[in-house]
Amino acid sequence: RKLLATDKRAEPRVGERVPYVVVYGMPGLPLIRLVRRPIEFLSDPSLRLNAAYYITKQILPPLNRIFSLIGVDTNAW
Repeated sequence: RKLLATDKRAEPRVGERVPYVVVYGMPGLPLIRLVRRPIEFLSDPSLRLNAAYYITKQILPPLNRIFSLIGVDTNAW
């Protein structure tokens, strides 16, 4: 929506990847409110990556799948 507000031709095509990062915000905010464009994140030094989001949603699920093959429960760590 932000892209469309600045340029009507910027609408992503079906299946096109849209780069974004998730930043820290007030507790209870919906995830969509924490999404920023990479250039916006780089230009604003007050924004911080949401490490908890990336660890729990991006890093742990693949680790769980890999380690479950050898019988290790990563949730117990």
